[in-house]
Amino acid sequence: MKLQLFRYILTPTQFKIGELSKSTTKREIMLNLLNSSFDFRLRAIEFLYRPITKAGEDIIVADIGKKIYKAHDKRIEDRFVKRKEEEWPHRKIIINTNERIQLVAFEIHRPREFNGPMYVLEAMSIDLNNKLAEYGWHIEFEPLFDKEVFWNLIERHKGKIKALEFVYYVPNLFGTDDSLNKELDGAKQIYSAQMVEAKIVNEDGNLQVPKNQFINESVELIHKGGGKYVIHLKSLHKRISSETEEKFVEVDDLEINSENKEALERVFNKIVG
Repeated sequence: MKLQLFRYILTPTQFKIGELSKSTTKREIMLNLLNSSFDFRLRAIEFLYRPITKAGEDIIVADIGKKIYKAHDKRIEDRFVKRKEEEWPHRKIIINTNERIQLVAFEIHRPREFNGPMYVLEAMSIDLNNKLAEYGWHIEFEPLFDKEVFWNLIERHKGKIKALEFVYYVPNLFGTDDSLNKELDGAKQIYSAQMVEAKIVNEDGNLQVPKNQFINESVELIHKGGGKYVIHLKSLHKRISSETEEKFVEVDDLEINSENKEALERVFNKIVG
């Protein structure tokens, strides 16, 4: 089974609807929302989210189905006529609600009835954000990328790079314990920052991007879903963003469909790795 990887990002909104306990964590909120079935739609397309099982305290395995109609030939007496019947093709989705992970793995099929995982997740986020408003949070999904892709792009466009921009999602610091993470955590505490940006510029288009501590820690954090990068090239104002790169993993179908929680945890450890 092929899975595409995403990170979900939770950012605080200005207002809460209702009076809720301050001790309610992001993990508890997401578990509360994702442990129940719900319908959601985008334009005229209807979806269903249905949780199947849990693995450990944080991981939820669910199905997401899409309502479609397919024409079938039916016999009526001595003739055949086409009748449209409702069908619900579905895909597996695995969600880790641990606040230092917040990872989503979405099953990929080709040919596929879905418009793509990002389309489905964006539709799902509209429904989730209506519910999250009560808690004072807003959710977005970001595709993950491979670190090697970043360095390959830097090497390929060497001598043509005008600027390198890093955007960090400060409220979501995913499992890194380095100086950059500590600086960003300080920005969150001191300034109540929700996002921090760093941009390095060489107007001549000859920006050097060494593998130093700052760059490595930035790439590592973004690789984990804690932000994005944008590479600005000097020719034709071209930009290359981590948002256009995608990360996939292959796992055993039997383990994903297993009711064995240890097997599901092994799968997710592979995904995280």
